[in-house]
Amino acid sequence: MTLLRRLLAIWLALGLVACGATPPSVTAISPSPSSPPTATYGPTPTLTITPSATPSPTPTPIARITTAERALFNGDYDQARAEYRAALNDSTDASLRAAALWGLGRVEFLDGNHLAALEALRQLISDYPDSHFAAYAHFLLGETYMAMKRYREAADAYAAYQRLRPGLIDGYAHERHGDAAFAAGDYDEALKAYRDALQSPRLGDDAQLKIKIAQTHAAIGDYANALTLYDEVAASTTNDFVKARVDYLAGQALLKLGQSEEAYQRYLHAVENYPLAYDTYLALIELVDADVPVDEFQRGLVDYFAGQYDVALAAFDRYLASTDEPDATVYYYRGLTLRALQRYDEAIASWDTLITTYPNNRYWSEAWAEKAYTQWAYQEY
Repeated sequence: MTLLRRLLAIWLALGLVACGATPPSVTAISPSPSSPPTATYGPTPTLTITPSATPSPTPTPIARITTAERALFNGDYDQARAEYRAALNDSTDASLRAAALWGLGRVEFLDGNHLAALEALRQLISDYPDSHFAAYAHFLLGETYMAMKRYREAADAYAAYQRLRPGLIDGYAHERHGDAAFAAGDYDEALKAYRDALQSPRLGDDAQLKIKIAQTHAAIGDYANALTLYDEVAASTTNDFVKARVDYLAGQALLKLGQSEEAYQRYLHAVENYPLAYDTYLALIELVDADVPVDEFQRGLVDYFAGQYDVALAAFDRYLASTDEPDATVYYYRGLTLRALQRYDEAIASWDTLITTYPNNRYWSEAWAEKAYTQWAYQEY
């Protein structure tokens, strides 16, 4: 057996050698009976090499920036940051490096990394002051400082943007400059910036900007001009939220002037006419703190829309207890208030009172709808 194994091993080795050898040229000869058999060679095996994958070329800096812009648009800040950083590190071209820094500044700002945003934007402004992106970097620097409550530096950044890129978004840029200066306590600078914004082209009306100008007048103690502007805004707008705001701010100015009765009339006007506005809720607080009588139904409405459901319900109940002929609308809002307090059976009972007793009320159909929704959503009918 040992000999047989050795012979098999030798034959196997010879076979492997033969596979790798180049066969000799052989002429086929027909064997004669007396001749021994002649070996016939088959085709020589060839070695096949599996090709390896071709490595991808390293992306160019401009390709990385393109990829980063797409990632930034899609909200993938991690990929955008990595691509901008790689473009910055791999490029010596000034325009590409500036673009990469501008991208990094935006990514870090949007991702809430304000210190990192400052670093990128400052480097862009310092290293490439003539870049197309330098002016934009100043504006975003202002936004970053505002987010960090560094208002003086924000005002300076907005002013720098205006010097470099006038005539593009002047109305908005001047207004942001004014906001920063106002927050920094530099009211004269803020007033000038707001006035410049008012003189610049802008989309929409200028009610909010005029309110800011009026607030700045009030901040420096010029209440007369502030009140004039508040009245001008109130007369020119149809927006109830704006009207409520100027009522509240005018009341504040009148209190500063010692004209409390006139101030309370402004607050009452807001409560009676603009219950949905949060500024009306602030006016209501002033009235309650001053013990000024307020209609309980209106008080309940203002509290309800401000999300103050407990005090709203108490006001509605006081109103119902005070009269035998209530405005039936109170049952509709009382039901909404009870539902907000998760008192569903009581809410349905309030709407049922409106439905069965006051069929001509303007909220009759809405009461049905709210009842049905409450039963479906909260009571598993």
